[in-house]
Amino acid sequence: MTTIAITNTEIAADTQSMFGDMRHALDKRKIIVRDGHIFAMCGFSAAIESVINWYLAGHDAGKVPEKSGDWNLIVIAKDQEPISFASD
Repeated sequence: MTTIAITNTEIAADTQSMFGDMRHALDKRKIIVRDGHIFAMCGFSAAIESVINWYLAGHDAGKVPEKSGDWNLIVIAKDQEPISFASD
């Protein structure tokens, strides 16, 4: 399970990854800053780049990346409240 914590001035995420009952260190970042947005994602970490690109391309619900697994994405744009998206 991923933990993402957000305050008015900070955002943080854990670095643990789980495969069944086994814990692993995550080799991908869960928080990425790009094009004036802060993106935080939990779920299928291999999909973070394609999900961010999907969001930046207009986040059309009919064009969610294929094979992106289960995920939740939090997006914070400058001077806006966080918004979230889910794969399901």
